[in-house]
Amino acid sequence: MKYRKEIDGLRAIAVLAVMLFHAGFQQFSGGYVGVDVFLVISGYLITSILLEDIRRGEFSLKGFYDRRVRRILPALLLVLAASSVAALLVLTPREMAEYSKSLAAVAAFLANVFFWRQSGYFDTDAELKPLLHTWSLAVEEQYYILFPLLLVFLLRRVRTEARTAMVLAGIGLASLALGIWGAHKAPGASFFLLPARAWELLVGACIATWRLPGAELAVKPWARELLATLGLAAIAYAIVVFDAATPFPGVHALAPTVGAALLILYATQATVVGRLLASRILVGIGLVSYSAYLWHQPLLAFARVQAGTELSLAMAAALCAAALVLGFASWKWVEQPFRRRGLWRQNTVLAAAVVGLGLFVLLGVAGIKTRGFEALYESRLAGPERQLYDLVKATTARTMYEDMVDDGACRFWSDSLTPEALERYRSCTAQGAKALVVLGDSHAMNIYNALARVRAAPVIVGFAQAGCHPHGPAKDCHYRAFEQFAAANAATIGRIVYHQSGSYLVLDAQGAPDKDRAFREKAKFSIDAAGIAGVHDYLNRISQAGKVEVTWLGPFLEPRRDMRDHRALQRGAGFSPQVVATFQALETRIAAQVAGPSASYHYLPMLGRSIGPGDALLQGDCLLFRDKDHLSTCGELMVGEKLKQEPALALQP
Repeated sequence: MKYRKEIDGLRAIAVLAVMLFHAGFQQFSGGYVGVDVFLVISGYLITSILLEDIRRGEFSLKGFYDRRVRRILPALLLVLAASSVAALLVLTPREMAEYSKSLAAVAAFLANVFFWRQSGYFDTDAELKPLLHTWSLAVEEQYYILFPLLLVFLLRRVRTEARTAMVLAGIGLASLALGIWGAHKAPGASFFLLPARAWELLVGACIATWRLPGAELAVKPWARELLATLGLAAIAYAIVVFDAATPFPGVHALAPTVGAALLILYATQATVVGRLLASRILVGIGLVSYSAYLWHQPLLAFARVQAGTELSLAMAAALCAAALVLGFASWKWVEQPFRRRGLWRQNTVLAAAVVGLGLFVLLGVAGIKTRGFEALYESRLAGPERQLYDLVKATTARTMYEDMVDDGACRFWSDSLTPEALERYRSCTAQGAKALVVLGDSHAMNIYNALARVRAAPVIVGFAQAGCHPHGPAKDCHYRAFEQFAAANAATIGRIVYHQSGSYLVLDAQGAPDKDRAFREKAKFSIDAAGIAGVHDYLNRISQAGKVEVTWLGPFLEPRRDMRDHRALQRGAGFSPQVVATFQALETRIAAQVAGPSASYHYLPMLGRSIGPGDALLQGDCLLFRDKDHLSTCGELMVGEKLKQEPALALQP
């Protein structure tokens, strides 16, 4: 192929967009579309090379994979080795176990499947995954397992490249349709998996296959200028305007892919845009773009893990610059030498590839089996740090279900109104004792435990089920049955305390509840007024139906951070300003929305009554939370002692 500087310049724009997006620069909120540009370029270049080999009668699968191995693996194996050393030095055993899973997946070219099953690309913890970016390599390699065979088959059956391009375009349209559907119905699978991404590679393949001699010359110079400018503008638009809330891929992915196609077709040296892309700086970055892409995410992720917080923009920019420097070094001393055919024979290259990838699969499996090389990590800890590590490990190892209070008598919990629970309730209230009944979701399980641990009443019964709210889907929840229970047992109920997680009343920028994105620094969020109204209506019904006293105990603060990281707690971690501001806004909205004569129940704000905004998450030997939003056993006890004194929670005679 004739070398085109403009394509290296296009690579530079793509890699810079991705790097600056991952670095956290809001001006590049759609920088992830750089991957789409890469896929179009890859489809074009690889298909062009395949077609030249086929025309000359020199095509062989072995030769094709030899080239792919020389192009992809040397730099990738280097970055995997460096990342694995850094992971052993920096990550906790839990983090190392997760890293080991991703390492094995990357080495098997299944990273896209792994990250799809594990979390979303835009989730908060995605920033802490050193190998997240390798999902795109997996998509490419899965595509190139099949594509050469498909291309040879089509050329033999339909005989002309133009007809082959038409078939490829048809397959691409089917893939695009799947991506459009999946962007709304299955966004994770659509983003990560090949079937919804193949059309982007096929766009490049169609450009290469449907090459008509002199076709670009048939377009008038002013039209070439216009089309090239439109292509660059489409990519720039996507980079600047798109964000995590944009349904992607699908229709929106047309902007960067069509933009890249127009640039490949028309941004020649005869156009202003082509000369811009061919500038020395952009071409230089484009040449090292693959290695720079490999390096940038591990650098950013390990820095975030080490810092325990968001990186400053200055630090993020410095790490991006470091990725470019490392990219140059990898390109010059790793990529370039291994691309030379005389260095190793084909059989040696392919055998070395299998061995190298196999070793990283084995390392990943070893990390999984040893729980993230836990013994090695613990052997490095001593003194107060080891004590804190053991405390955190013990607190977060147990689930709330393992620590639910049941005294064998009249303080017990059930996730639904089972016959056994109802019989036990009737037995406890048969002699005239009034019951304190706690109702809600998994946070209500915390509140039940808190009140039961301090013996706030002789009879305390919890009816709480994780993930269940009156304002949400209630198919298998306990709220309808509880309405009937409250009306039938009003005489034995001293008070109903309703409580639920506040995060399910906070909506992120996409309008979805309980998403960590709503609690990130400077993230956009809103309060779910409809959800609050749903709870309000429900509590009115159960209080009026049986004339029972009902108190809505407002949400407690949630740390919304990984409580298993003892390093962050060493630094005196507390509630982030964003979390505090979000819950304060929620509490104010609930209090305002449920106030007035329309409420036949009491609302008791909890913020500051138990755990305050300025409190540390670690107090003495007590870690207040067992995970990002549930109280620990000692945290429940602390909250219970304070709630026991609240008149609004006292039993009514």
